[in-house]
Amino acid sequence: AIPNEVQFPAVTICNANKYQQSRASDAGLFAPKTEEDVRRLSQPFEELFLSTPAKSDCMVGASGCNRTFSSVLTPVGLCYTYHNTSDYASLSGPLGAREFILNINQSEYQSVAVGGPVMAGVWVFVHEPGYPITLGSPPTGVFASVGRMHMIAVTKTMIERETASRWKTCYKESPEYTRDLCRSQCINEFMQER
Repeated sequence: AIPNEVQFPAVTICNANKYQQSRASDAGLFAPKTEEDVRRLSQPFEELFLSTPAKSDCMVGASGCNRTFSSVLTPVGLCYTYHNTSDYASLSGPLGAREFILNINQSEYQSVAVGGPVMAGVWVFVHEPGYPITLGSPPTGVFASVGRMHMIAVTKTMIERETASRWKTCYKESPEYTRDLCRSQCINEFMQER
């Protein structure tokens, strides 16, 4: 039987501009050295998100945002992850979508100040709740440029593990299973056995 509802995945959004020009200039700090520096120079949640999913009752400045969004430091900068444990998708396509309206504040891009090329937009990562985003090759995120509406479709895939498979040993040892973690762990074990 196919369930009528599926828990909505976590969505992590990262501004392509790691640090806002005015914040860096005001602080006299153009190369952050600490986590606090990164947080101080990055675009705050309240400025990036103009509106968020209506189902979460989370609008900018609303107390609900604290429950459905969390900030996370990643190699692409300070990002914000949407995950509402009570948000279930019961419809597919645009009718089951969540809408995020963003203000990336392109005038604050550091490359504008130095005359370099501008890659303006956000990175969007859709992932399993509770798991970090993975930055690899190929990248698991989608780049959404400014001035356009973007729609990202996802499909949930259920994987059954083979009982006789070598990969199963990773699953037994790793309660927080991901395919990348399992593969890496198994390759390391195989190399140690040689």
